[in-house]
Amino acid sequence: MKAQWTMPVILLTFIFEGCTPAPATVGNNPNPTSSESQAAPSLMPLSTPSPEPGIQGGEPDLNPSLPIPSRPDPQVLIETAREDLAQRLSVSVTSINLVKIDEILWPDASLGCPQPDNVYAQTQTSGYLIKLEHDEDEFEYHANMHGFIFYCENPTPPISATPVDINP
Repeated sequence: MKAQWTMPVILLTFIFEGCTPAPATVGNNPNPTSSESQAAPSLMPLSTPSPEPGIQGGEPDLNPSLPIPSRPDPQVLIETAREDLAQRLSVSVTSINLVKIDEILWPDASLGCPQPDNVYAQTQTSGYLIKLEHDEDEFEYHANMHGFIFYCENPTPPISATPVDINP
């Protein structure tokens, strides 16, 4: 049994020894031989890595180059929804009335409007519910906090709702 392991151990020893760099020669030889003139590979980086973008000298950049996302303007969401509904119904935008707009906590990433054969992240998602009216018929538009808005034909109820003051 011992003889079976001897040969692989010897082979591995030669392989690993062949992969390690030769030790650097220390001395005062003014005429090094060709093997002595080859320097051992350096383990130090060839250049100093630059800091991550937005960080100078290891400190965070207080003036980021990218804008910080903000909540969408509810008035813009309402106007977008009204324009879309007017186009869907082939009516004037002025005939579309706002019933209410609420800030919503949706149960998942479908924003309360799951579509068949789609899979959604199962995480509570903040957004808006906009209810519009035309000729006593109500229509729901759902939006997320990034301004993505769409008409929802078959809505599911939100987890919670808070009315939005659209008159700042």
